[in-house]
Amino acid sequence: MYFITFRLADSMPKEVQERAKEYKQILDRVRKIGTAEDISRAERELLRYVEKHLDAGYGNCILKTPGASQIVWEALHFGEGSGHHLYACAVMPNHVHAVVSLEPDLTLDRLTHSWKSYSAHKINATLGRSGRLWEPESFDHIVRTPAALQRFVRYVAENPRKAGLSNWEWVFPSLDAT
Repeated sequence: MYFITFRLADSMPKEVQERAKEYKQILDRVRKIGTAEDISRAERELLRYVEKHLDAGYGNCILKTPGASQIVWEALHFGEGSGHHLYACAVMPNHVHAVVSLEPDLTLDRLTHSWKSYSAHKINATLGRSGRLWEPESFDHIVRTPAALQRFVRYVAENPRKAGLSNWEWVFPSLDAT
C-alpha cells in the first residue's frame, strides 16, 4: 500500500526543487544509519517541505481546468478493483495525491506511468498544448500500518482545504459531504 504524490512539470521553482533534493539526500543517509523513528521524522520533514510548496500553487495549475481535472480523475479510477484499490485521491491544481494498494501483478511504477501517460496525452490534446505535462519523478511512501493508512487518507481528504480550495470537487473521500 502506498501514498503517492506526483506533480505537474512546472509546479515548483528551481530553488525549491534543489532544496527538496537536499532533503532527499538527508533522508537517504538517515535510511542507512538511522532508527525507524529517525527515518519517519526525515520522511515527514521532506513531505511537509514539498507539500507546502505544492500547495502554494506555483506554475500554470492547469488541473484547475475542469476538463483536465476530470481526465486525471478518470485515470486514477480506471481499473480500480482489478489491479489496484484507491483509498483516497485528490487532484489538486498542480499535483495529485493517491493512497492505493496494488494487486500482486501490478507495480507502482507501472500504475503511475499509466496514470501520467494517459492523462498527459489526453490533457494535451484537449487543451491544444504539447510538451511534457508531468514531472517524471513521483514521491511515494509505503503505508505500513492501519494508523498510517488513516493518517494518509485524512491528509488527502483535507489537502484541498489546507490549500485554500473550498468545495473542491476532485477529492475522495470528500470532507465537504460530511
